[in-house]
Amino acid sequence: MKNRKVKSVYYIHGFKLKRASSKRPGVPSFVLFLMLSGFMFYGVRAGLMPSPTALLHKGTQKIAASVLKENPADGDKSVLSSNTGGKKPQKIKVKNKELNQQLAIKARQYNNVKWSVYVEDVNSGLTASYNEDADYKFGSISRLAVLPALETKVNPDRWNNYYFGSPIKDCVNKGLGQSNDACYDKLTKYLGADYINKTIKSYGYDIEFDGSFNATTSSEKMGTYIADLKRGQSLFAKTRRALFDSLYAPKQTAGLSLGCGDCRVANKQSNDKNTAIDAGVVTHGARSYVVVVVAEGGTFDQITDMAQTIDRYMQP
Repeated sequence: MKNRKVKSVYYIHGFKLKRASSKRPGVPSFVLFLMLSGFMFYGVRAGLMPSPTALLHKGTQKIAASVLKENPADGDKSVLSSNTGGKKPQKIKVKNKELNQQLAIKARQYNNVKWSVYVEDVNSGLTASYNEDADYKFGSISRLAVLPALETKVNPDRWNNYYFGSPIKDCVNKGLGQSNDACYDKLTKYLGADYINKTIKSYGYDIEFDGSFNATTSSEKMGTYIADLKRGQSLFAKTRRALFDSLYAPKQTAGLSLGCGDCRVANKQSNDKNTAIDAGVVTHGARSYVVVVVAEGGTFDQITDMAQTIDRYMQP
C-alpha cells in the first residue's frame, strides 16, 4: 500500500486554522479584470476621469512650483503673502482741498501742457490730484511694475544667481536706475507680458503691459502702487529693499529731485513721445509722500516747478 500524503492540521486557541487557498484566478476573475480595465480606458478617453499620466504630471508640477517658490530666509520676518493675490489693505484717503486748488492753478499757468498729477502722504493717506484718472504709457517707469512677476518667478533669495551673464540682483539694480539696461530687458522678456499682467493683477493693481513691455495706467493707479511699496504692503521685503536701494541713489536732475528742499528722492523718469513723467517718493526725515507727475507736451523743468508747489504743502 502506498503511503498517502498526510495534511497537517493547525489549531489556534482551539480553533482549526483554515489553509489559504492555492487556487489560481479562474476565468471569471480574468473577465472581471478585463471589464475594469476597459471601463478605466473608456473613462479616460471620454474625459470622465483623469489619466494616470496627467495625475503624475500634476504632482510633478506642484513639486517644481514648491522648489521655485521656496520659502524666504527665516531672518526675513517682514515678508508679506503678497503673491497670494487680492487687494491689499490701504490707508483711508482724504483729499487736501487746498493743494488740489493749487495744482489746478499751476496747471493753468502751463496751458500748452496736459497735466496729470497724483500725490499721497505715505503716513496719513492724505491725497491731492489733478486729472489723475487719465491713462498714459509709462515708458521706463513700467519697470517698477515688473517686480511682482519677477519675485514670484525667482525668489529674491536666489537673486545672486546668474541669469544672462549677470546676477539678477545687479540686473535689477541697474534696470531700476535712471539708465537703460539690457540685462533687465532680457529678464522682462524672459517673464513675458502675459505673465507680468497676470501677476500684477493678482497683486491687486490695474496696470496693463503691451507686447513691448510698456505699461498703461493712470497717475493715481501708479501712485497707489508706489505708496503701497513704500508702506511695505506689497512685494517681499528683499524685493522692496533692492528697489529703493536703486531709486534712492543721489541725483540732481530736473523734476522731483530739484523740486523739494532738504529731502531725499527715490524716483524714476520717462521721456517718451513728447511726454515727460516723473514718479517716486519724496522723503523729509521720517515723513514721505508719493508723487506721480505726467506732463504731456511739457518738460522736466516744468515738473520741477509743479513739484515745488507740491512740496510746500506736503512737507511736515
